[in-house]
Amino acid sequence: HKILYKQIDKVIVAGKNSARDLLLTHPISESQVALLPYGLDTHRFDNITDHRKKFSIQENDLFLGVFARIDRQKGIKELLLAIQSLISEGLSIKALFMGDKTIGDPDAVAYQNEIQEIMKDEVLQKNVTFKGFQRDYLGYVNSVDLMVLPSYKETYALTILDAFYLKKPVLSTNAGGTPELVSTERGWLALPKSTPSLAEKLKEIYAQKQTLQTKGQNAHDYICKNHVFSAVLTKLEEIYTQ
Repeated sequence: HKILYKQIDKVIVAGKNSARDLLLTHPISESQVALLPYGLDTHRFDNITDHRKKFSIQENDLFLGVFARIDRQKGIKELLLAIQSLISEGLSIKALFMGDKTIGDPDAVAYQNEIQEIMKDEVLQKNVTFKGFQRDYLGYVNSVDLMVLPSYKETYALTILDAFYLKKPVLSTNAGGTPELVSTERGWLALPKSTPSLAEKLKEIYAQKQTLQTKGQNAHDYICKNHVFSAVLTKLEEIYTQ
C-alpha cells in the first residue's frame, strides 16, 4: 500500500478540504497533492427557462431555492423552521424546495413525515413549495433570488457552481468544503445544524437585498475564472508540466 503511493506523482483532488482528508488517511506527502476544481459545462445553461412567474413572487419578496434531497443531513428541517420564524416576524419570504427523498435510507420516511408535520402550518403552506426533482432544474435555479444549502456537511456541492454561474449568491453552512466556494464576496455562511443561525443570516440578507446582485455577479465571475472547462484544462496542463 505505502509502496504503491510512493510511486504516484500526483493525486488530483477538487478542493482543499478533500486534500486535508486525503493527507490524513493516505500515506502520501503534501507535494504529491494537486488541486483541480470541477469543470462546469456552460452549454447546459443555453436556452434555460425562468419559472419565477409560476410562484407569484412580489417585489418585496425574498425568493429562496433549495435544491437537495429530502434528507436529514441536508438541513431541510432547520431551514424550514427558520423560514417559519421569520415569516411570523413579518418578513416576506417565499421558498422552493426541490428534491426527492433519499432512496434506501431507513430514516427517509420518518424524516419526510417530520417535514410534512411542520408544513401543516398555514403560513408555510402559503409561502413554501415542495417539488420533486425536475429535469429543468436549472430553470428553477434561474428563478430564485438566493440558493440556500443548509447541509450539515458537503464535500463539494456542485449545485453551488450552477447557482454561481447563473449569478445567484448562496447561503450555506460553514462546514466541509463549502467555505472554499462560498466566501463573503459570493454569499453567506451559517452554522450547521442551527435554525437560529440560519434565521439570523436570512434576516441579514433580507435587510440587504441590494447586495444580492453584486454578490451574484462576483459568483459568476469566480466561476468563469476557475471552473469553466477552459480554465480547468489550463490548470490540468500545468499539473502535467510540473
